[in-house]
This record gives sequence, structure tokens and C-alpha cells, in this order.
Amino acid sequence: MFKPEFYLFSQECNVAKGALLGGLTAFSNVDLDQPGSLYSAFFQTSIGLERLMKVTVVIDHKIKHDLASPTNEQLKRIGHDLLALYDKCATLAVEQSLDSAQWFGIETVEHDTLAFLSGFAKRSRYYNLDAISGGRTATDPLSQWARLHQRIAETYISYKFREKLNQKAFDFADRIGAHGWERWIDGRYVTNVDAIYLHSLFKKANPYCVWTILRLLKPFYKLLDVLSDQAHKIEVEKGINEPTVPYITEFFPFFLASLDSVRRRRNWTKIYS
Repeated sequence: MFKPEFYLFSQECNVAKGALLGGLTAFSNVDLDQPGSLYSAFFQTSIGLERLMKVTVVIDHKIKHDLASPTNEQLKRIGHDLLALYDKCATLAVEQSLDSAQWFGIETVEHDTLAFLSGFAKRSRYYNLDAISGGRTATDPLSQWARLHQRIAETYISYKFREKLNQKAFDFADRIGAHGWERWIDGRYVTNVDAIYLHSLFKKANPYCVWTILRLLKPFYKLLDVLSDQAHKIEVEKGINEPTVPYITEFFPFFLASLDSVRRRRNWTKIYS
């Protein structure tokens, strides 16, 4: 028999897993003509990241406090800042002598993606309602993401291929007589040619958005493996036969996905079916 805490940990890991898989699926299928697909990606990924990192911090607390769990007040003090949580987890990895190079610092596209998701979770998830009601508003998350999505695209998609996409956009616009302007997702008005090009570019970049998220997640696999193992050793030393901490990595094998598999997969929620 397992202790109730074991099942609670398992349920929380399933929450994180489900949210992250839903987020990866949403990013894989982002359609700029359907902004809801972006909001779904933002919501699910930010929630999954927060739950994952809090599980990590809680297990570390148990290891350092003779298997005692943090109090509700201590959990509240952890907060919802994804950047602060990520830095905390990176520090835990250093404490465990794990490769610090796998954790991303400022000015990397991975860290900027995490910063965006953190800002969305804390401030801009209610941007539309705040703007409608005349309240204090953060920056439009769609505008922020448009810039980040383009940066990811230009990081992974070669200049030569982008030139081909641009030429195709010109040819298509000429065929249909699209020589006007339209409002882009970031609020700017751009030419029809630019809009056609950016739609194509962003669609090609969807798998690399997923890859960027997975690169953030990958170091957690080893960290959680080490922390779970340490918690189990303490349980054995104390003569506890019913574990309180499951093998956390069993919930997150998709953290180890390769770039090739990311390019092929569009539905991440089906990997367990």
C-alpha cells in the first residue's frame, strides 16, 4: 500500500503532464487565424511549468527536512513567478552537481520564452478583459508572442529557406491581386505580401516553438530523477516501506524527445494511448 501523499504527488504530476502535453499540442498546431490556439498554448504551458517546478521544489524540501513536506504558508511563498521558480530549480541542479550548461540564462530564446510565459501567467492572461474594462493593462500577449515566434523562426529556419517563402508570398499575392494592407497579429499594419509570408513562416516554425519548450524541460528529467532517488534512499534508511514520492520521471518521458520526433509529432496528448 502507498501512503496518501504518494497518490497526491502522482495526481499533481498528472496535472503537470496533462497541461504540458496540451500546451505542446497547441503550439504544434498554432493557427494565426485562430488566436484561441495561441491562448490555449500559453495557458496550458504556463500552468504545466509552474506545477512541474513546484513538485521539484517540494521534493527538495522533503529531502532537506527529513521527509517533512512544506507547510501551506511555505508553498504560498514560492509564488507564481516562473522565472524565480526556474532559477530556484537551476540552483538545485547545481547543488546536485548536474550540468549547469543545460539551464538557460538571460538573452537566450529559451529564457525569453519562459519570461513571456511567466509574464502571461502573472499579468497578461486577462489582458483583453482589462483593456475592455479600462483597467490597468499589461502588454498585449499576442503582440509579444508574435515577436518571439518570429525570433524562434529565424533561429531555426535558414535565411535561404526564408527567402524562398518570401518569393512564394510575392508570387501568390501577384496571382490573387493582393496589393493592400492588413492588420498583423502584433497590431501593426503590414502589406498583404508580408502577411502571407509571416503566416507561412510561423506555421513552419511551430515545431521549433515546441522544441524551445522541450529544451526548457529537458534538464528537469535528470534533476527529478536524482531528487526522487534521494527521497527513496531516505525512506529506506528510515524503514519506510510505503513510499511517499513516486518515480517522478515516469510521468515525463516526453522530456527526452528528439528534434526529429518533434518535427513529426503534432498531437502530444496521444503519446500515452
